[in-house]
Amino acid sequence: MTSIERTVLQELGIPSIGDCQVRTPSGGETQQVYPCGLVFPGTKLPTIGNIFVLGANLLDQGIIGLLGRDLLRSCVFIFNGQGGEFTIAL
Repeated sequence: MTSIERTVLQELGIPSIGDCQVRTPSGGETQQVYPCGLVFPGTKLPTIGNIFVLGANLLDQGIIGLLGRDLLRSCVFIFNGQGGEFTIAL
């Protein structure tokens, strides 16, 4: 499931609508679920509205969001690890 840094969601004033039990590499935990929309500035990707995201603690890893399979299943995603590039199309 797509996850966004929880402090970012809180700073935006987005209220949680419930909880979800998740498994992470460090074990199981409860994360809050938030209604959300995603915008990809500077790209041709369309805005994705009316989705639900998990509020996760991601800043320790130096990131603020992870696209989950809930979104990627609607995309063509190509990752070129050797080139350090990716391509995504909806």
